[in-house]
Amino acid sequence: MKSLRSIQPSVWILYAGLAVACTSPVWGVAYFVNQDGSAHIESAYLMTEVLRGNPIISETYILNSICIPNSSVHIILALLLQIFTAFTATKIVVCGLFAGVVGAVGWLRFMTVGIDGLKTSLLIGSVVGFNWLWLSGSYNFIFSVIIFAFTLGLYWEWRERLSLGRAAILTLLLIVAYFSHIMGFLILAGSLIVLALRLEKSLRFRTLVITLACLLPIVPLAIWYAAISNDGSRPSPVWRSLADPYSFASWFTQIRSADAFVLISKTAFPFVETRHVWFGALSPALWMIAALTLLLFVTIRRRPIFSCLSSRYLPFAILLLISILLAMFGPDDFGLSRGGIIRERIVICGVVFVVPLFRAAGSTILKRTAQILLILVIFFQLAAVWDYSMRSTMAASEYVAAGRAMNGLRSIASVTVYREHPRFHSTPETQLNLYNSIGNTMVAWDNYECGYFLFPIRNKSKADNDFTQRLASSNVFMSDDSPPVFAERLAGLDSALANDDGRLDALLVWSGRPDVDEVIWKYFEITPFYESLNLRLFRRKKMTSTEIKFDIPR
Repeated sequence: MKSLRSIQPSVWILYAGLAVACTSPVWGVAYFVNQDGSAHIESAYLMTEVLRGNPIISETYILNSICIPNSSVHIILALLLQIFTAFTATKIVVCGLFAGVVGAVGWLRFMTVGIDGLKTSLLIGSVVGFNWLWLSGSYNFIFSVIIFAFTLGLYWEWRERLSLGRAAILTLLLIVAYFSHIMGFLILAGSLIVLALRLEKSLRFRTLVITLACLLPIVPLAIWYAAISNDGSRPSPVWRSLADPYSFASWFTQIRSADAFVLISKTAFPFVETRHVWFGALSPALWMIAALTLLLFVTIRRRPIFSCLSSRYLPFAILLLISILLAMFGPDDFGLSRGGIIRERIVICGVVFVVPLFRAAGSTILKRTAQILLILVIFFQLAAVWDYSMRSTMAASEYVAAGRAMNGLRSIASVTVYREHPRFHSTPETQLNLYNSIGNTMVAWDNYECGYFLFPIRNKSKADNDFTQRLASSNVFMSDDSPPVFAERLAGLDSALANDDGRLDALLVWSGRPDVDEVIWKYFEITPFYESLNLRLFRRKKMTSTEIKFDIPR
């Protein structure tokens, strides 16, 4: 195996500098919060309380089946909560995941090619790390990307000499990938099979058999998970941005929607309040594609095309091509209850496949141009994260202050109203109140994770699951939504609040608008018992025997 000692000190310095600089916005503010990450940290807290036998928590929540994929980072968060506060644990995980992605991408380059191009690979790793799933808190998937890139490099080094011990390590890594995220695991498993199939004939069969044997322990887990998570609906592919499958314009909209690197709106620029459509020309994805295209162009230009096709690195080119096709034309999901955001996840892993392919030595100008483009992307994304951090920490401060007014509450939920379209892809206000339930005996009913079989903790009863799903799908409002969409969501909120069956003591509302307030005031007192710049806390009206209940069929 290649020795890490052969790596120059300047490479290690660059890695450390990128990891520290790119995560500086996380530690540079009092509260770094994100969207789904808030649900993950609260779920991790609930897991620990169920294990401790907390009677109030155990009355509502139960640990999910051991075969649930989205578990690994929840376990890490649960362990961190034994030592650190929820906000500090969040920062540790967010920074660790970013540094892990950069390191894993560099590791893949080192194991497949060697020390050549390592610095450029670290720049690519930083660009990959700045994806919106990381910013919004898709911790388990990002961890699976780290396992994916690391295992890919290890397998490349071992695939011609797979021993029993190495097979055991690969099996363990595949199990970790499965328990992190099903998409990351599937992409990794498929990649290993492609690498095995491209070996010379004398080694192909043995390597393929061992590789498939390493996957066997996951089969019963996957079958078990598929059985218990079946909600009775038939899985069918969904293209969510494809209005007309026979329209080129519609397909263009569908293809460009799979942008995994939009941290800030394409009509916005970091720290600039004015929005303009021309800011879309600064989209990081465009400059990243330009940089990677330059690197691949240099590679092909310096070698005859048939030499490239016969190269031992052809499997990575095949995987890259498959990723491009799936990201462009594949479905977004097979139903939201089964998870989603398939194409963006494929895009992130697809960029990783470029890392072993490029050879830029001898083409200094084009290589430097590509590196400059990657550095510009990193600076732009870093500025966007700083902008996000400073704005989100102000929002978090309001939620923390509101939490002090929640003493004595048995349960709560939140409603979020955006008066203009969110500036960032991560909308932390939608889940921020969940931090207030950590360390409390207060049940937060709007943690969407607890209403599905996708995560390691869930509501104990089906009635609670249904209530959480209905509430979580109708408690966020965008004022620029079309009237039918807004009206449908408002009706959903009305139904959820009307049928809470005494679950809610109070409702925390971010911002507001008259039609949303009218629905809230049907079930909660008109005068808030706590109010700040953007937040209002309303107490539930006392239920009477004449209160009419109604239900909208799901």
